[in-house]
Amino acid sequence: MHRFSPALFRFATWKSIFALICLLGVCGQARAQPRSVWIDTDVAIGSPLRDVDDAFALIAAWNSPELRVAGISTTYGNASLARTTKIARELSRRFGNAETIHPGAENANDSILSSPATTALIAASKKERITYLALGPLTNLAGALRVDPSLTSRLHGVIAV
Repeated sequence: MHRFSPALFRFATWKSIFALICLLGVCGQARAQPRSVWIDTDVAIGSPLRDVDDAFALIAAWNSPELRVAGISTTYGNASLARTTKIARELSRRFGNAETIHPGAENANDSILSSPATTALIAASKKERITYLALGPLTNLAGALRVDPSLTSRLHGVIAV
């Protein structure tokens, strides 16, 4: 049996609640159409990390009638890019609605590089205005803005948690 630190649980719970408030807060009043969101995450759950807040936010977004997940990009932060991408794909397989996961930045210096995440974000923003929800470092957004500075006019807003 694993021991879970009460202090870590309180922090993870607080951050999860804040992420949910942000997710649902972008919706405002009832809408005829769900708001499209792009979620950038450094999701890391399981051994050795027990950081559940990003996973909780992803599952809530997939199940919210007020939100439509336009895409999910992964980034370094709570774990390596390979690990965050693997976890995001597993969560999508179990709880999502077959959304494609786009790997992004491996480190802070990747903001000068194009990645599957930056390419997919730019493409999604050309189809519809989206709200960008950053649950991890903003490196993928910085990279997308370097590639396509006009992206700012296609974003409904940016929420950084």
